[in-house]
Amino acid sequence: MRNKTKLLATFIFLLFWLAACSAPSGITPTPTPISTSLPPFPAPELQKVVSVALGVRGSVQTNPEVTAGSTIVFEMAFEPVVQTLTRRADGSVLSSSASPWKEAPLVQMRFCLRVDPQPCDLGEWQPFQSKLATEIQVDWLGWRQFHLTVEFADAAGQPIPSVRSYDYDAQSQTNLSMKVFARLDSSTPLAQFPAAVQTAAAATQTAYPVSGSVQIEGGRCCAGGTAGATIQLQVDFQATSRTGEVIEMKVQVGPCVRKPSDLESSWEPFQPQRTYETTLALNWVGWSINVQYRDSSGNLSPVYCDDISLEGSP
Repeated sequence: MRNKTKLLATFIFLLFWLAACSAPSGITPTPTPISTSLPPFPAPELQKVVSVALGVRGSVQTNPEVTAGSTIVFEMAFEPVVQTLTRRADGSVLSSSASPWKEAPLVQMRFCLRVDPQPCDLGEWQPFQSKLATEIQVDWLGWRQFHLTVEFADAAGQPIPSVRSYDYDAQSQTNLSMKVFARLDSSTPLAQFPAAVQTAAAATQTAYPVSGSVQIEGGRCCAGGTAGATIQLQVDFQATSRTGEVIEMKVQVGPCVRKPSDLESSWEPFQPQRTYETTLALNWVGWSINVQYRDSSGNLSPVYCDDISLEGSP
């Protein structure tokens, strides 16, 4: 009986102890406020401009390669657009989009396309045109830099700002530059080239006794298929030498280079033809290949390059 009484007393004590622990202390903690506000998003900026682009017909290269003695066509495109820009605090562009600028008051324009170091004369104002083209005779070897300067105005003569394609720095006058590389076609007799090309070619032959060429898919401009598919490209290599037999070549797939020191590949036996495989990306991309030749006497050729446009359709 005494043990039961002792157990009952212990049980009652535990009940009182638990109640005391769970009783409120009289102090209510203050919750820490949580901020749900976000920093203000920059307000978009609308910019009405004319987007200006310059290219060489048939080439997707930023710095096209052409054949000396040929005629190339420079194409200029002028598109009125409304750019929606979001800028960071420092003024740089965070995001952008563009849509057609309907009913743009474009009435007149003037421009000049020149080569270094000629001065630029914009000439008289003429009616606005969205596209222009001009032919240029390739009477040089190596690099030559061309410059396009253009400006636009409305009927009252008030300037309309313009930007280079894929740019956001609007100006009353836009300037673009493009470097064009001219190479010799070894299948054409040197006597058929312009005098300036013959002079340059003689200097090149002195420095590089080996001459040659490289051609993708027989000189086609384009090839394609379904995006993600594998396509085969046939490449022809040709070279001759005045000092020996052409026995080696150094080949590099990738953007065109001009300096032999820019070729990172190794020498390998000369082959007149080779097939390469590449995977087609969505839309248009360029595919290029470089080559340099060496003869049995150790003499070299310049670096030759060819490119082709590849389209991957959905």
